[in-house]
Amino acid sequence: MLFGAYVFAWVINRKQAGWKAGFGGRWDAWDSLFFIWIASAYLLASFAGLHKNEWHAIGDLWRYVCVAWLLKRSGYGDREWRAIYVAVAVSTLVATLEALAALTFPHKYAGIELHSVGHVNHSATYIVISIGAVLSGLVAYWPGLSMRARGAGVLTLFVLGVAIVVAGSRAATLVSLIIIVLVGAVWSRRSKAVLLAMALVLAVFTTSIQTFDKDMHRKNELAAASPNPMLNERYPLWNQAIAAWRAHPWFGVGLDNFEAIDAGTVKRWLAERGGNYDPAAYAGSSHAHSLYLTTLAERGSVGMAVILAVLIGWELRCCAPGRGTRTRRCTGCSGGVPLRR
Repeated sequence: MLFGAYVFAWVINRKQAGWKAGFGGRWDAWDSLFFIWIASAYLLASFAGLHKNEWHAIGDLWRYVCVAWLLKRSGYGDREWRAIYVAVAVSTLVATLEALAALTFPHKYAGIELHSVGHVNHSATYIVISIGAVLSGLVAYWPGLSMRARGAGVLTLFVLGVAIVVAGSRAATLVSLIIIVLVGAVWSRRSKAVLLAMALVLAVFTTSIQTFDKDMHRKNELAAASPNPMLNERYPLWNQAIAAWRAHPWFGVGLDNFEAIDAGTVKRWLAERGGNYDPAAYAGSSHAHSLYLTTLAERGSVGMAVILAVLIGWELRCCAPGRGTRTRRCTGCSGGVPLRR
């Protein structure tokens, strides 16, 4: 429903800008990539190795690809992009405060779970993405923000940081630290004060993790005692993903079909390759706890090629210098934040 509301608002906004110029200009390489991304879902579903959710899952792909495509062709200016950053900050802050408040009542789950996201791992991932967006937007627009807006942004980052500590997710913590380092490094060319602030945030965040994150310490102890300290419980999931990819290397088992892989299916795949099945080495789940291995298992090499093209293209476009200007601009969404040279 909200996706439909955004599409409707986008169409009205673009109509007001003028039908010819309002739809983002001429077709370019990114338009082709978005089209291929959506079209590939139908190709993968047609040749899926297993049959359960592959056609229904196309709806999710449609939604998130179309949101990116519409943003790319939005023609939004600085004011609109700032509003998007604010929307991300406020919405995530509200959900996180609600989740933190829920921890004060008896509950069965570990860590923190956002009501609209779910499992603690997924919630931690969402919070990390929001930290990157809020931190980038806050640093980019800092000179033009009021003291109240600056304070609100810093407070939002503090709450999200607390949520990461409570989540006890090692991956989310590591990525949060990497985001802080990268943003500080990129923006240090613009202001040394930013680098100093990032160093301070990094020190406080790391100290908080070491001091208060008992759940992460527990996970580290369990991992150290397991046969696979680095991967822990992910080891059998990754094995299952690799087995699925080997059985269906080109198109995978189908979108959202990782959960359809059972022990009998894995035994059959291994037998066909002359291998033996070890119950301790394979395990099922809704996904492989890895974007790349889940993609390989569900979408095969064809789907992986599309995902890699999107990720590499996004990186190259976001780092491309503006033509004929004295600024660098993140152009991945046909807008973004000006980076002063």
